[in-house]
Parts: sequence; C-alpha cells; structure tokens
Amino acid sequence: MIEELQTQSNIRLTLFLRPAKRGFKTNVDNVRIIEGDSQDHRALTRSIARHDIVFLNLTGHSGEASRNITTAMKETHVKRIIVICPIAVYETPLTPIVIPYKKIADTIRNSGLEYTIIQPTWLTCTGRLHYKVTGEVEFEKGMAISQIQLFPLINKIMEAHEKYMLKNLQASIPNSQ
Repeated sequence: MIEELQTQSNIRLTLFLRPAKRGFKTNVDNVRIIEGDSQDHRALTRSIARHDIVFLNLTGHSGEASRNITTAMKETHVKRIIVICPIAVYETPLTPIVIPYKKIADTIRNSGLEYTIIQPTWLTCTGRLHYKVTGEVEFEKGMAISQIQLFPLINKIMEAHEKYMLKNLQASIPNSQ
C-alpha cells in the first residue's frame, strides 16, 4: 500500500514506524519517515499535527498505543482515522487472541473521532484484486484477503470518507473457503 500511495502526487504520506527495524527507505518527495515509539506522546503529537487522516495498523498488544494516538489526534485537531482490525472483534464469544484487538476497536469507536474500521478476514501478501465488503454484523464466509486487495478499499475510503465515516467494514474474498 505504501508503494501505491507514494506514487500519488496529491498525497503527502508520513510513516511513523518503530525504530529502524522496518528498514523502509524511500526517495520520494511526498513521503516522510519518522522513527518513533507510540508511547512517546510528544513525538506522536508532532507527527500527527497538520495531517488529514491517520491510518492505523497495530498489533493486538497495542491498546495503549491506540489510546495515545487518539489522544494526540484530538490535541492536534485531526479527526479522521482508518484502522485495520481483525474480523472477529464483534463475534461472541470472543476468543482470547481477539480480546486485545477488540479493546483497540472499542478505543477507536469511543474516541469521538471520525473512524472507519476495516476488518479483513485474514491478511496475506498475495492475491487477486477482488474482494467483498460487508457491514459489522454481516459476516462473510470468505477466506484471506491480501494486503494488495485492501489498497483499493482504503483509497476509496480516503476519497469518500463521509460515506464510510463511523463504519465497521468487513473485507474478504467472497465465496472462498
């Protein structure tokens, strides 16, 4: 997704990454890389300020990071956030592995921000550009969706954010088992 976004001249992209372990490099003018820690409130606030949208893809053990990010967004008056979260966060009973992700989703939903939560069934690195989007309680019986497949959806959400505001969307390859 980063590779696609950095080719679009109308988008200024700031990546807030954990220290250098990611090894992501770019020579494109519209991409800025900040290495930092989501526990560093000052660094988060500086990196979020003057942006239109925050895109968040956290691991399940990042509940405090999601709270820190939403707090920094409110302080800098950035209202729009798009989040990737696993599909099962609204199924009951919750499996133990999903509970931390549910906390992240709840933090975002209760933040007062203009959110869209995308819940892929399972992410892979390969795949076709064919996916189905359903609502929070309309569980699709599809299988894994690739990161490549999510880019058109994320781009659509960025371009028409009012249509997807305060929504939880499930994404999967339809009719796959």
